[in-house]
Amino acid sequence: MDDVGVLIIAPSPQVCQQIQNHMREKGLQAQSCGVFKEALAAMETHFYPIVVLDCEISPGPIVHIIKSCREISPGSHMVVLSKTWGGEQAMELMQAGAFRLLKKPLGPPILLYQAIDDALANIRYWSQFLSQTSQSDQEGNEDLDPDLQDEEDSTHPHLASA
Repeated sequence: MDDVGVLIIAPSPQVCQQIQNHMREKGLQAQSCGVFKEALAAMETHFYPIVVLDCEISPGPIVHIIKSCREISPGSHMVVLSKTWGGEQAMELMQAGAFRLLKKPLGPPILLYQAIDDALANIRYWSQFLSQTSQSDQEGNEDLDPDLQDEEDSTHPHLASA
């Protein structure tokens, strides 16, 4: 899955560089944007399976930032970094589409790396699951004879009594 990319939306060049280095170690691509409007434009032209969003990038409400990103890229896993939120707001952010929430200051970068790795694992799991499901559906549909299926249904004990 070497085409997986991460979009980093953060005003801090240090945060961007840390994430880019981590992704490079995994053989994956990362792009950073220090301005929210640039990030939205990048999301309109390219799909990023993972978006790391530092909420310091915009003075607006965090939930609106997440919703804006999700409108453009509903399939992205959003890892959200913020200095401020409480329990109720965290629930609102998750409902808006955040995959993981991390409170700043982050402490060791391993917490951020783990959130990104969790998103990667989730993407890989669902890609594999959907691929297997699609293969099973195709194989199963080839064997089905609609006339025989109707006969089997009519003799099924639960259907016969209905």
